[in-house]
Amino acid sequence: MEFLAEDNVCGQSLLLLVARGSAILAEMQRLSENIPKVILGTSQDQRKYNKILFTFEYLKNIDYLEDEIQKNQEIQELDEMFKKSYLPLIERFYRLFESIYLYYSDLMAFVQELHEAVFIQYTIETILQDVEGKKLFSESFYLYGCMLILMDNLLPGPAREKLIISYYRYKGGQIAIQYINEVTKLCADTGYTKTGKRRQYYPEEYFARFEVPEDLIIELINSIKDDDIYKFTNIYPQAEHRSIALSNQGAMLYVLLYFTPKILNSQNAKMREIVDKHFSDCWVIPYYLGYHVDLSVQWEVYKAANKAIQNTIEQSYIVELEQFYLKQLISCQDKIQDYLYEGQLTIEFVMDNIAELMVCVRECNIVIRWLMLHQQTQIKFARDLLIQVDKGEILQLLLYSSKFENRLLKTLKSIIEQKQNMWDEDKLRCVERMQELSEYFSGKMLGKVKADESYKQWFTEMANQIQSLNYSDSTHTGRKIQRLIKALEDIEQYPQISTSIQVKHYLQETREDLKHMVKIVHIKNILPTHISFISDFSYSWQCLKEYQELMQDKIQKNPNNALALKTTFLKLSSILNTPTIRIIQAQSPDLNSVTKYYSGELVKFVKEVLQIIPIQVFEILKDIIKLLTSVLKPLPSKFNKMELKDYAQYEDRNQIAKLVNSIALLTESILSVEAYLLGSIEVNPREMLDQGIRKELMISVHRILDQALFFNQQGSILDFHNKLVKLADDISGFKLAMEQIQDFINTCGLKMFTEEFDRLIDCYTSMEVKAIITGKLSYEELSYDEDIPMPDDKSQQFGAVNFMGRLVQEIMRLTNHRQIIYCESTLGFYDSQGNDVLNMKTIGLLGKCLGIGGLNGLDQILQQKISHELKDVVRILKSDLTDENRKNIETLTKQFKILTSFDENYDKTYKQLIKLQRPLIQQILVPLQKIGQLVLLRRLITLHLQMKAKVGSSKLYLMLETLNDSLLNDMRNRQYDENMESDAFRQQENNIIYDLTKLFNFIGLSDPVRKIYYLNEMPDYTPLQMALVLMNQAPLMDYDQKTNTLIRRVKEKDLQFEPNYLLFGIIVTLNQFHQLNSEIFISYLAHFIKSTINFLLLSKELKNQPELIGDFFTLLQVIEEIFRYKEENYENFKQLLPFGLLNNLKRQII
Repeated sequence: MEFLAEDNVCGQSLLLLVARGSAILAEMQRLSENIPKVILGTSQDQRKYNKILFTFEYLKNIDYLEDEIQKNQEIQELDEMFKKSYLPLIERFYRLFESIYLYYSDLMAFVQELHEAVFIQYTIETILQDVEGKKLFSESFYLYGCMLILMDNLLPGPAREKLIISYYRYKGGQIAIQYINEVTKLCADTGYTKTGKRRQYYPEEYFARFEVPEDLIIELINSIKDDDIYKFTNIYPQAEHRSIALSNQGAMLYVLLYFTPKILNSQNAKMREIVDKHFSDCWVIPYYLGYHVDLSVQWEVYKAANKAIQNTIEQSYIVELEQFYLKQLISCQDKIQDYLYEGQLTIEFVMDNIAELMVCVRECNIVIRWLMLHQQTQIKFARDLLIQVDKGEILQLLLYSSKFENRLLKTLKSIIEQKQNMWDEDKLRCVERMQELSEYFSGKMLGKVKADESYKQWFTEMANQIQSLNYSDSTHTGRKIQRLIKALEDIEQYPQISTSIQVKHYLQETREDLKHMVKIVHIKNILPTHISFISDFSYSWQCLKEYQELMQDKIQKNPNNALALKTTFLKLSSILNTPTIRIIQAQSPDLNSVTKYYSGELVKFVKEVLQIIPIQVFEILKDIIKLLTSVLKPLPSKFNKMELKDYAQYEDRNQIAKLVNSIALLTESILSVEAYLLGSIEVNPREMLDQGIRKELMISVHRILDQALFFNQQGSILDFHNKLVKLADDISGFKLAMEQIQDFINTCGLKMFTEEFDRLIDCYTSMEVKAIITGKLSYEELSYDEDIPMPDDKSQQFGAVNFMGRLVQEIMRLTNHRQIIYCESTLGFYDSQGNDVLNMKTIGLLGKCLGIGGLNGLDQILQQKISHELKDVVRILKSDLTDENRKNIETLTKQFKILTSFDENYDKTYKQLIKLQRPLIQQILVPLQKIGQLVLLRRLITLHLQMKAKVGSSKLYLMLETLNDSLLNDMRNRQYDENMESDAFRQQENNIIYDLTKLFNFIGLSDPVRKIYYLNEMPDYTPLQMALVLMNQAPLMDYDQKTNTLIRRVKEKDLQFEPNYLLFGIIVTLNQFHQLNSEIFISYLAHFIKSTINFLLLSKELKNQPELIGDFFTLLQVIEEIFRYKEENYENFKQLLPFGLLNNLKRQII
């Protein structure tokens, strides 16, 4: 029974284990790219995270550290936020660590089962005698060693400990986690760092954390050392290529030797044997998928290993190797170029020269491999020597060889596909000729040839011999054909045949067909597999990144090189062979995720290389934008024909045409490449170009917006306006340029611009909103798309994350309540001299700069800021309600009679209340005005969005408006149903409302004043406190008859106060709670006015108190403004106030 047969339990168990090991290594590499910065210790806010992220020292003092967290509310919130953000990722890391231990555990269980004869006919010895068993058993321990090395290399020790402790804390501790002790032991920090000094006894102590049978490892090492277990010497038959042929086994030996360090330290003979056989001409080796090591460094601390490798790294030998491979580099380039001439690698040429072609393939790949790897050496002398070898020449040979291999493989596959037909045709022609010659010598054919029975029988037998040929046994058939050719040459010596030109011609053609059949026999079906092994490029996965710029330079100089790189990328896909071969054999479900990861990495590399084309496109686009915006004159709809020449601008338009043509030439090469598979992912150059253009478009747009929306904190409104005008022109020019080139690169440029622009705005808006919610200005901890350019730290000095936040901050600075007057009738903000600061025109200019999506983004940020300020207001109100204040307020309010009447001692009571609440009033005044400021800005934006929607898409606006009204009516008038209480119904309703709200916001269909921004329980006495704030500030207000708006009193102009901001702030704050609270607030104001009227009517010297009368009428005007802003009927207020009495008071005053 074959070891890998489906019904072989032992073989399948080991195969599944090895396949699992490959999947674990893929997951490890995938997760290593996603370690949170706060775990790595590179975050900007690392100090505060150190209070919740612990290494294994935590296990020694759990109670104390947990108490420290519980004592501090801020640390608790940080801990909860970290858990919410990162727990799924932490769980995945822990599952990885656990899977490594379980792999070890299952491997040891398999070894134990072999000792216990569970598999009956299999023991360790019999497995090592089986060809496939020896491979799999060696690979199982090799992969475990690779897991340990790569885990320490890719996942730093402190990071591993923090991840495990975080999982431990959030998942309930030791009792709730099954293998926590084993995982802790396995993943504890080894002290290894990539740049630091190597610790003593590393990594042998690390490998010994869990015991592996040393005698078994020694047996495996001997088996790998003494035998060619993969039979690669058949692929590399020459003796000087032995180290390459055994390179896979060399990598396995390097890893397995760490399990038995005594061989490295003391067994000189064995180490010398290993080095002479596997590392005789190389000391930089890849041990797993391109992760490479320098043996001269790694074995420096081991006496026997260091002594053995010294012969390989001797200076004179290094010089000899360098000179040899440098000559080979030049020789291979010359040789391979001869084969790359168009039409050279025909079927006949390949069949005639297959041996030479295979030698060329071997030599090219060996030269590239040796030079690329050994340029990574850490030996100073060797590095200085090898760095002189031009990487451009290595890359050129790589391009040539990959192209050559691709063409050769296509030709070989074509030959193999046609092999049977060609064989049958050649054999048939040979048999027919022999039969014709047999008949010719029978004397039956027309002519004067005398019959000769012996010749007749000889040719008949020859026809039978040829007919019996079968190429399935290539060796036997080849020899037999050679004998037949020799027989045909010998028969020509006889006089009767040598004198017949026709017979000799038949014999010559037959010999040529037989030789052709020999060539067909030599083209074995295994040759493409041999080429794929020879051209394996997985060793370059890490060091190839150094060649990325060189590849881009080649494309930059000649865009057609993008075509040549296709074969190089296909060659690179050999990285998938090593990790997937066992997964495929085991039919493991991990195949999809593993191939997806490696294929994704390949595609990512291809995109990075080819990104130079979009980069060049946008470099040219800058010149086009400059010509379109600064040089070309705007073309009017009508002009005099005499001015045509002025508007034509032939030279400038010709320059634009040349620039557009150069863009077309740049993209032509990549567009001409057909789609091809790279691993399991199809690479479509058309889509890749679009993605590259989108990426560069995003970067360019970001650069324009980021540079333009950077403000001086002392800048004037004129500076702000000029920046917006320039930005609007730049964005408009960019759109025109994209529209100009879209036909030449075969893409929808304007659509692409709009989509990427909106995506950038949406992402940056999301960053700002999350920053306001979390209080973090570091974008590292905010979610974002990976292809969107990240903002730098310069925005943080403005209290923002990116340009959207900076823009909002600048608008708020310019409309600050300390300097600005708001006029409701003109919907504008003005300075103290009456100059425009911000109005609907400014919002329109912002729309030109940022589009509808940008205005909606600003609106979202303003909403979140309002919510944040409301949270502060509620916090202040709650903190002020101490037991003493609550008692005092209750005592004073009990002095009031019912609010619908008036109170004779009202003045004294309200003054006492205001005095009591003055600290609160001073504290709450600024956040209330900020709320009003933000709401007024929102009103302008929503009004602009409404106007745009009504004009630009009236049907959509009307449809959504009707839908909004319908939803509101349904909610108000729906009949109760038990199903409404179900979670499914509520979830569905919430989803609908959430989706529709986003649409409504885009068309401005929302009321910033009535919107609920912050859900919370209202603090007691809030209506009274808001009324007291207004009463306290009313004497500082005045009503301007010209502008019909509230303003600061002239003599109080230096006060930092804006009446309209305060009114809107109070209105919006009260709107967050039940409507009854707003009515109570109005009732307090009405009670105050009625009491004031009573006081004024009883007063005998009204005319001597103009200030009191003025304050009284100002308060009345304030109340009218409140009702106007709330868009409520003023008649509701008349019910609380005797207007007849009020008119009588006016007459007396007049």
